[in-house]
Amino acid sequence: MRRILRFIKTTLVGGVIFLLPVVLTIVLLRQAVALVEKIVRPVAAQVPVASVGGMRVASLIAIILLILVGFFAGLVASTRPGRRLQGMLEQLVLRKMPGYTLLKGATEEGTAAGADEVEVALARFDDNTVLGYIMEKNADGTLTVFVPSAPTPAVGSVFYLPEDRITRLDVPVAEAGKVIMRLGVGSKDLLQKKKAAGNPAR
Repeated sequence: MRRILRFIKTTLVGGVIFLLPVVLTIVLLRQAVALVEKIVRPVAAQVPVASVGGMRVASLIAIILLILVGFFAGLVASTRPGRRLQGMLEQLVLRKMPGYTLLKGATEEGTAAGADEVEVALARFDDNTVLGYIMEKNADGTLTVFVPSAPTPAVGSVFYLPEDRITRLDVPVAEAGKVIMRLGVGSKDLLQKKKAAGNPAR
């Protein structure tokens, strides 16, 4: 009974921690739309129709403006000053948010930035092998490995392991997360995607 209660508690807390950045992003986006909607309301009043597809014209204009701003911000982020500013924001604010690094790795999978951020790997502990994420390489040559607890990818333990106990997998962060949430279902295909030996760490 105690084990069941501990499992429920761990899963619930892990779910809240994992969802917190997502919920926060949604809330901020809704507030941004509401703020921009107030600004563009005089312009929307000049449009002959009040709504399009059931959406108020002011809301539609606000969303379009935010998309354009986001696109412009993406262009700025691709420049050297933009990358420097993004790195500062990540260090000061975003990395303090629970699950941000894994979330970023999942959303950037397939890109160079995502590959450099988090790597999926197998970690060996004596006779056991576990699925984990390589978070960074340390000055002494060891790797910081986060080993999640199923079925909650954002909850687990941190280990410092040498290279010879790590086998990298050529799979996206999101794919490994799905296997963890499914209590291991899908591991057969995942375990076949090992990277070539000697693949360098970050």
